[in-house]
Amino acid sequence: MSEQKDERKAHAHLYYENKVGTADSFESRWDEIRRIADFRRTDSVLDAGCAEGLVALEVAPLVAHVHGFDISAGRIEHAVQLAEERGIENATFEVASIDDVALEPESWDVTLFLAVWGKRTLDGSRAIGEPELTRLLAATRRQLVARVGLQRDEPREANLLEILEVCDANGFDALGFNRPLHEGMFLRGNLLVANRRGSDARSGELPPVALVPTSRLADHPVVAGAESIRAPQAE
Repeated sequence: MSEQKDERKAHAHLYYENKVGTADSFESRWDEIRRIADFRRTDSVLDAGCAEGLVALEVAPLVAHVHGFDISAGRIEHAVQLAEERGIENATFEVASIDDVALEPESWDVTLFLAVWGKRTLDGSRAIGEPELTRLLAATRRQLVARVGLQRDEPREANLLEILEVCDANGFDALGFNRPLHEGMFLRGNLLVANRRGSDARSGELPPVALVPTSRLADHPVVAGAESIRAPQAE
């Protein structure tokens, strides 16, 4: 058992240190979230699929309470250990799947949904998508921040339109942002922010380029004249 625990700690350490000092390091990805998200001192924050709790523990000093859940007992064990080592008392963690975790309506001010969309469910029967995002949106009072691939190939580009449609249907305005090539390779996942309509949601420092599906720009002069958008002419 001790050897397994040491292996989990080593794995988490490698995850944390992966690509340190690069544009795709954990520090860089957390900085993106910190800059864009609407974290407030009185907030309760949910981290869905929190892994070893690295992001949750960075959020904790900025809010009243952060709670993370993950299907991996080993990762949750490590998250609890890290919180204890750092003396962080306002972060809690539980072993749970996104299908069975308890979610009350608008019970969390901000929800984090980072690199979870498209992962397999606990039973392996399907990919996490619209039903799970819908549950999380219903539980979110103000803002949801997601990290998911939205560009580079057709499946990822389809993610953008599907997520925007799910957010819109559930009363959220959402926008995804570009992650450009860095030294010849794409960085890990795009950020997407969804703000609940009618709430006091606000965003922080936005990336310079947003991603908008062409199908949502039918009134734009360039798009309106495109062969792929124009309705076929009757013969």
